[in-house]
Amino acid sequence: VTAHVVSLRTPIEGLVATSVAAVGNPVYVGTVLAEIINPLADDRQARAMRARLVRLRADLDAAGQEHATLTLMLGDLTERAVRHRSAKIVQLALDIARINRDRAARQQQLDQLVRDMRRKVALRGTLSESDIETAETAVRVAAQQVASFDQQINATQAEAQSTEAGVLTEANSGNDVAYSEQRADEVRVRLAELARTISTMQAASTETEDQLAAETATLERAQTATISVPSPGMIWRLGAAPGERVAPGDLLAQIVD
Repeated sequence: VTAHVVSLRTPIEGLVATSVAAVGNPVYVGTVLAEIINPLADDRQARAMRARLVRLRADLDAAGQEHATLTLMLGDLTERAVRHRSAKIVQLALDIARINRDRAARQQQLDQLVRDMRRKVALRGTLSESDIETAETAVRVAAQQVASFDQQINATQAEAQSTEAGVLTEANSGNDVAYSEQRADEVRVRLAELARTISTMQAASTETEDQLAAETATLERAQTATISVPSPGMIWRLGAAPGERVAPGDLLAQIVD
């Protein structure tokens, strides 16, 4: 008599953990015939990936906290730079007002000196030439002082315009911006570097998660295997008993239709 025989073989190495059938027992589709467990499956790569993923997530958290801290610092530095610029503009406005007052006073003195000089020139012949030259010299000196005040006003106004534009032009200073603005520039550079680092770590974390999922699935298949009956029949032969160690491809059972 010819009968259809189905051979079930173990897909992995391990120990036969359970068996629900014996020779001569009928079996049906989906019946779990045996479970193979391999306690010696190599999980080092999966553990290394888990450790790397934990490290990446910790680095991401640290980078995120640093990014948040630097963002707050940048806001504070920017506000300080604005306050410094406003205070400097107010100071320059007061300087311009003071110079204008000094110029106005000196202009009045110049006008008086001019009138005195003209009166002395009109009396030439009755006054000595020395008195006339002294008056003329005083007029020239006062006129130069008024011109100097005009130049100071122009320079201070130019400095105020530069300050409003965010550029410092203070004497005996090598800084073109305030210290807070310099620090803000450094923080902006660091934030850009952190953004690139966070993006890189996020990509690495996602890649590691995918690799870990694939490695975990592979490890689960290497650690445990469940043998189910593919077609109904009767147990004709058993190749391994519970507790017995089997290798991949070893005969576990034969089912005859």
